[in-house]
Amino acid sequence: MLPRCCAQIGSRMHSRSTTLISTGPVVGLIVGRALAIALSAGLVVGSTSAGIVSFQGLGTNARPNALSADGSTLAGNGIVWHAGSGLSALPFTRGNGISADGSVIVGRNGSRAVRWDGTVIRDLDTFGWGEYSTANAVSGDGSVVVGNGAMNGDFPETNAYRWTPDTGAVVNGSSITGGLYENWGAIAASTDGSVVVGNQGYTPRAYRWTSGTGAVDLFPDLPYSTANGVSSNGSIIAVTIATDSPSDRRAARLVLGSTEELLGELAGGQFSQSNSISGDGLTIVGVSDSFSGNLAFLWHQSGGIRSISSLLTLAGATAHSGWTLTEATAISADGSTIVGLGINASGASESWIVTIPAPSSVAALGGLGLLSMRRRRRAR
Repeated sequence: MLPRCCAQIGSRMHSRSTTLISTGPVVGLIVGRALAIALSAGLVVGSTSAGIVSFQGLGTNARPNALSADGSTLAGNGIVWHAGSGLSALPFTRGNGISADGSVIVGRNGSRAVRWDGTVIRDLDTFGWGEYSTANAVSGDGSVVVGNGAMNGDFPETNAYRWTPDTGAVVNGSSITGGLYENWGAIAASTDGSVVVGNQGYTPRAYRWTSGTGAVDLFPDLPYSTANGVSSNGSIIAVTIATDSPSDRRAARLVLGSTEELLGELAGGQFSQSNSISGDGLTIVGVSDSFSGNLAFLWHQSGGIRSISSLLTLAGATAHSGWTLTEATAISADGSTIVGLGINASGASESWIVTIPAPSSVAALGGLGLLSMRRRRRAR
């Protein structure tokens, strides 16, 4: 969980729906020195060098929370965005999860968990208790919903649940989640909904659930851990952990059967947080502090951690000039589209969407660029 100062960025909606405006995307071809470095090194850049990288401000400071598998549909705090039609108001309070094709969005309407198929907003009637519930994620086909809600008069404590039309909401955590908000409880699910990851306890502890294993604590020896996303097949998890104290938080990646891999921080950083993971588990996005304050990052297995702003610049895009991209909140399953929060060129909070057709190639270009700079320095 982020410090309050950065968690609040983009969480406030504009007071009038008329402020939800969609601005046209501005794109930049990948040209110039970065491409020259790649070609001279013999790097096959693929779709990134042949295609375009795009950056677009969304014209609202509402937080974007989820993307469809191909990145064509976005759901967030009171907003929905489609690549073809732009931004519009979501007919309920908060969209937290979205199906693979974008046809089903789940979240919260006031204090109740809901599922929307584009026509009907369905209250999930979680535990039959009216105090509070939220839906945090949904399976690829939209049939399995996970989240957290109060039961048996335990308000304000809540329990993680997994919901299907046949079973309703069934508890899938081993203990109460300890809070009301979307960063506790069942947070994410595999594409088929058979694997659920989430957080439980007052000082959150990350868990992974299947029907066969139940809820398994992923880091029983650590003082703090959260599971924030899971790969399509449920085997790779984006986590944030603290090894010494709950305040010492680091983004990490956990492959089942292996030890966690710390993602690192941006230059000058002391903390990082993972927020979302691609379907193949190779790319994670989130936020890291740095010499320049909190910045959105992209980590790829082949290129390490980089600020998204630097990747855009490296690829030749210029539309983000004057912006500070402060947090990446979600990535599409195909790994090419990222959404997040930032401060625009006018100094106002605004959400954004980025397309990087092959982020691994851009990250590799960054490594080559640093290598080239070092070589030039040595030659002087």
